[in-house]
Amino acid sequence: MLNPNEPTGNVISLPRTGDGFIAETAVKLDRLQAIVTSLDHETRESKKALSELSDVADRARRNQAFEESLRNARDYKIDEMVRACRELKARLDHIEGHRATFMSLPNNTFEAVNAKLTEFDAMKTSVEASEKRVRTNGILFCAALFLLVMLPLYSKFI
Repeated sequence: MLNPNEPTGNVISLPRTGDGFIAETAVKLDRLQAIVTSLDHETRESKKALSELSDVADRARRNQAFEESLRNARDYKIDEMVRACRELKARLDHIEGHRATFMSLPNNTFEAVNAKLTEFDAMKTSVEASEKRVRTNGILFCAALFLLVMLPLYSKFI
């Protein structure tokens, strides 16, 4: 028969010491169960903290991408403005011509140009008034000529 104190196969036989051994094993199992529960709780808390940390990292990454996008847009706009200013300056230099020639012109400031434009506007007004008087005089001349031609013809029919 089998001796309970001899090991058989895969089963390790423990000496039986009575109820003390069972109680002690039960206490150890309860302690292990409490440790496992505590570790399970800590694992859940760690996962939660890791998830929050991952969310914060994602927000930081999106914020960084947004800031980089704004910086690139601002740089592009600045470059575009600089290019437009250079193009405008080149066009203005082409229109103005050589600087030495420009400095010898009588109207080389905005004030002088403005005064000349005002003078031209006054001349335009006087020319328009003269045109109106010429039209009126032309109409009167034509009417007088018509009367001179038509009066002798009219008197023949009366």
